[in-house]
Amino acid sequence: SMGDVDPTPDPTGREKDWFEWLSYFVLYYSKTDYRRISYRSNRFCEEFINKQNCSCQRLPLRVERLVLTMALSPMRGLAYTLRNTVYVALTNECNSVTLIASRGPSFKMPVSSGFVHLDNGKEPGAQHVFDVVEDAWREGKEPPEGVVFAGVGEPLLRLDVLKESAKRIKAKRQGIQLRLNSNGLVPAKESARMAAELFACGVEAASVSLTTADPEQYAILMQPTNGCGHADVCTFVTRLVENGVQVTCSAVEHPEVDISATRSLAISLGAVAFVARPYFP
Repeated sequence: SMGDVDPTPDPTGREKDWFEWLSYFVLYYSKTDYRRISYRSNRFCEEFINKQNCSCQRLPLRVERLVLTMALSPMRGLAYTLRNTVYVALTNECNSVTLIASRGPSFKMPVSSGFVHLDNGKEPGAQHVFDVVEDAWREGKEPPEGVVFAGVGEPLLRLDVLKESAKRIKAKRQGIQLRLNSNGLVPAKESARMAAELFACGVEAASVSLTTADPEQYAILMQPTNGCGHADVCTFVTRLVENGVQVTCSAVEHPEVDISATRSLAISLGAVAFVARPYFP
């Protein structure tokens, strides 16, 4: 999600022109049933090109992926893309400061991702998630490299939908990697069960925001609302590792955070990697 992946540079030159046109295109169709436009990528992109009255034969791959993700999504905000990975949003609800907000007040997702919030009051079911992943797999010129459960909210707040979605995706696309992006705020007594269930349904990797090595600072920066704290995040990381999930811990380079200490803590918990993400003041 936005807290997990650093923004790619905004498009420039000819590709920038395409994204500008695309914004108008998506706005034009925002009140229509996307699925009535076209299921086939060639026809869909031809329609897009024709509407812009230009002579280009096809869309750049990144633009085409964005067109297809937005056009084939059964609800606004369900799916977005970063590089060649499909991200799915399960909810806008969160039990702490959101990961996007933790990146700083000026942080924004790249335009090329197609990211938007889910519409208020709308949350996808497992079939919605499965369908949008299948559409991305069938319609894209290249199959997605992976699927990430992310979005602006905390995916684990909809654990049942996450697990069922993962099972359906894995049953059809065994080779695709499923990853969770999470703040890790899981009660310690539930961590082992939840970690085992995630691995059992096919979630092989997780990115957990460790934030800091200081519990008191964590409470200030992340403001958890579910009674959990930094110790619970650490326990969850450990339980994920024990159940075979490849964990990457992250922290934002906030001016007051000791990144070196946070990295050392992450490795001691069993994380396979640690990522320090830029802060956007």
